[in-house]
Amino acid sequence: MPPLCHALYTNAFGRRGQGFRHLFVAPEWPAADRRRVGAWLEAWRPPDETPAEERLAVNGFRLGGTLHACLARLDADFARDEHGRQGGRLVHALLLALDEDRPAGDFTGALLAASRAFDCPAAGDADRLEAYLERCRAAREVGVEAVDMEAVRALDTDFLIRFYAFSCGATRAAEAVFGPAAAPLADALAVAAGGLPPRLRLACRWAVGLRATAETSFVARRAREGERLPPVPAGPGRTYAGWLRAGGAAPQDWDVRSWDALMQRIR
Repeated sequence: MPPLCHALYTNAFGRRGQGFRHLFVAPEWPAADRRRVGAWLEAWRPPDETPAEERLAVNGFRLGGTLHACLARLDADFARDEHGRQGGRLVHALLLALDEDRPAGDFTGALLAASRAFDCPAAGDADRLEAYLERCRAAREVGVEAVDMEAVRALDTDFLIRFYAFSCGATRAAEAVFGPAAAPLADALAVAAGGLPPRLRLACRWAVGLRATAETSFVARRAREGERLPPVPAGPGRTYAGWLRAGGAAPQDWDVRSWDALMQRIR
């Protein structure tokens, strides 16, 4: 199974010190690579409105020369900080090394499932972070299954169209509104992502329940009761969704590097 690494950003106090800091359960990547991951984790904030079911984001990084898929989860109230205040934050990224000479498989779904195994430890504030790190040290690999194209096709057609339209759009940090039937939202997004070739999947940096950052492709949310969904314009995303629903199988090799190349592949 491919190796799994962990990167944390937190101000939870304990034996590891105090104040905001980065912690890694990972190889000795170059300092510049660690800074890139750390800066990405620092950027995430929860929105001001009602909390989402989950607060997570996906990305991809080349670390130590190896491409990694990444999924980060934010716990805005993990433990008390060094002043005894509530709101000690934890952003936990799981990073999965990828082999660009082999089919990618459903790495987004694998990371999503693995991230849900990390609940807040039932320990005192001073020991909670260390207990969490022990879990990270014990979770150093994860199985990645093949992409289930039937599950992709089973998604609501409008959901697929919207996902791929936002995936190929030039606009960054957009808000993507999906119909209420697409629930749980994070699962549906991960399944839809599996319908993309691996490089385009990594380039689609979506998030749920977080404020957008400059490099976010889109932040997804459910439509509110009575809210009308905005129309989705024609384009490669709509075309690709229709091709998949008609029985097309997403390329799982690493040769597709752009949406133009993908459109050429499916013609």
